Amino acid sequence: MQLRLAFAVAAFLEPEILIIDEVLAVGDAEFQKKCLGKMEDVSKSGRTILFVSHNIGAIRNLCKKCIVLNQGGILYEGNANEATALYLLPSNVQNNQTRLSKPKNALMWLTSILVNKQSEKAIVYYGDQLEIKMTCSSEVPIKVFVGFVLSDQEGGKTLNANNRYQRDIIQVSKGPNTIICKLGIVPLMEGTYYLTIYFGDESKDTQVIDSAIAIEVHERDVWGNGKMPPRRASSLWWNTEFSIEKI
Repeated sequence: MQLRLAFAVAAFLEPEILIIDEVLAVGDAEFQKKCLGKMEDVSKSGRTILFVSHNIGAIRNLCKKCIVLNQGGILYEGNANEATALYLLPSNVQNNQTRLSKPKNALMWLTSILVNKQSEKAIVYYGDQLEIKMTCSSEVPIKVFVGFVLSDQEGGKTLNANNRYQRDIIQVSKGPNTIICKLGIVPLMEGTYYLTIYFGDESKDTQVIDSAIAIEVHERDVWGNGKMPPRRASSLWWNTEFSIEKI
């Protein structure tokens, strides 16, 4: 309550510089909405806001420039989207070498993961086909089950697939094998997404590799008219067929 009162007093005093440190960490959704609305009004009036927060969505909506701090030093200064992507990157994308080693008592395991022939970070453009290629090693011929989830930078799950419920049988032989998953054109909006892989047998997942690969999606004029779908309007753009039917 003290923090909410302090924000109300500071905001309505109309200071030239308004410093907000984690004010969105308290209060309900209605209070947070009011805070963001007031800060937006202040910024539009020509005054300065210094906004300190871990709320990625609020930072992207409110800020044009960002500073990313790491252990007391400036790691990055510049565009808000690039800054928040960098802030999220260390906790999401790790070196896969240690995570692709053989799990204890596993009969089969993943040894590499590629998206469009790229590892750790894949660059794709609007309209590109997506293909996940995984190599695995097996000590015996066995049925394997593969699943994956694609999440955005805020952790929102964009899509998922798994042959456990599609009932597409993948039978690997003893030794090295290659598993290919073709997604076709996935109409993702510009941004960075993270691919989590689930790999196992008929009874359970023996390997779960969280954020195995970052997929960076870039804009491209897929319709040939020089226009792009509005950014951040949604997680997906969609190639929809529009028509009219006379009544």
